[in-house]
Amino acid sequence: LKGLVSHYLLKFFPKGSLKFLPAHFDFVEPGMEVTLTVAGRSLEVMGCGMIHPQVLHNVGIDPKVYQGLAFGFGVDRLVSLLTGLKDIRSLYSTDLRFLKQSMA
Repeated sequence: LKGLVSHYLLKFFPKGSLKFLPAHFDFVEPGMEVTLTVAGRSLEVMGCGMIHPQVLHNVGIDPKVYQGLAFGFGVDRLVSLLTGLKDIRSLYSTDLRFLKQSMA
């Protein structure tokens, strides 16, 4: 899981560094939060973990035979790091001046 997440994020942010911290999510064990640092800016960008064996069992999958992983990226957070956007809430703005500007 850590290898997959690292590979994916560092493809987009080759000069970035990652930090994995333990976290609790109801359906995974263990769970982790991932913080990405790019150009001196750090931001938690996702949560991830190995699917809890009971979750697999509940949907008819034998957890002794199969494992799974789960992860969810905060796309708005990745955009923030890619573009240097200071406040993620701007992405949800109704201000047409902001929405019409180029982020390139």
